[in-house]
Amino acid sequence: MVDDLHPPPSYRDGRGHPLEDPRTLWGLELRYLLCDLIASRGGAVCTVAELVSALERGGFELGGRPSKEISDALRWEVGRGRVVRVGRGRYRAGTVPGATRRRIRRVARHRTEQVGSWRLRQAAGSLDP
Repeated sequence: MVDDLHPPPSYRDGRGHPLEDPRTLWGLELRYLLCDLIASRGGAVCTVAELVSALERGGFELGGRPSKEISDALRWEVGRGRVVRVGRGRYRAGTVPGATRRRIRRVARHRTEQVGSWRLRQAAGSLDP
């Protein structure tokens, strides 16, 4: 229940912009989460299907076709050298400068915490976002 004493929680992206639903990923934060997921696997090759299921297990949602959204996001990161395309739908970690790596991890951790908070509210029966 929302009243004057308990305003609705505000979710914000990594740049401070308000979010209606913290589960929905797109743009910069999608790219950062994907880079973080791929980097966490070390030198192992990740498939797009594995990335889709990892995001879904984490409670995130992608608009449209998830595989297309992920491949489009990773195309940008391949151009930057942060991710290397090994084959069709297969990627591994590239080289990422230290400051960029820390920023990527900070944004990924921030969004993951927001989704965890949102999931706890839903489990408690709150209808607020």
